[in-house]
Amino acid sequence: MVLFDLYARADGLSRRAPGDIVELDGIDGFFDQYFAGLKTGDSIQFVHLGFPFQRPTDLHALLKLPFFRAEVVENHYDWARARLIQISTLGDWSLLQNEPPSPVSEVRFPVQMPTDVTALIRQAQTSGSACWHSGAQYWRSLSEVTAIGALAGVDSTGLWVLTTYAARSYYTRVTLDDFRPV
Repeated sequence: MVLFDLYARADGLSRRAPGDIVELDGIDGFFDQYFAGLKTGDSIQFVHLGFPFQRPTDLHALLKLPFFRAEVVENHYDWARARLIQISTLGDWSLLQNEPPSPVSEVRFPVQMPTDVTALIRQAQTSGSACWHSGAQYWRSLSEVTAIGALAGVDSTGLWVLTTYAARSYYTRVTLDDFRPV
């Protein structure tokens, strides 16, 4: 399981290139006090959502989310300056991860799943992909799943799980031992 964070500010990240230094808001952009536990030199990786509470409603939109890897160069507790190291899309970044597949029954999801993940994976393996989203503009808790995307591969299914800001989002590859393609 590869973890990443969500950043929900509309400003500051468009038309940027690796090597650029950007200011990141640790209160409104990331979850409150995001930078409190980080120090200069730490690496962060995050998806840029744009406006707060804007979540993708289909798999294509989810995979096209801008993805950034950056190094903290100046930390001010509630905001930081960071040097952009990598800029891609969430889908392209995922392809570069050497995440070994695990049986879904062995995966320990950090946040309780709001839907039947096995059924979502079966749908992806049958039709090629599947997507679930909460449809909510506001959530009941700070750590809640808001969108799940599944994309079937030859030997496993890629699973992207977006959460609210208090819990980390993640990408993993899963298998269903009992699934036999038709």
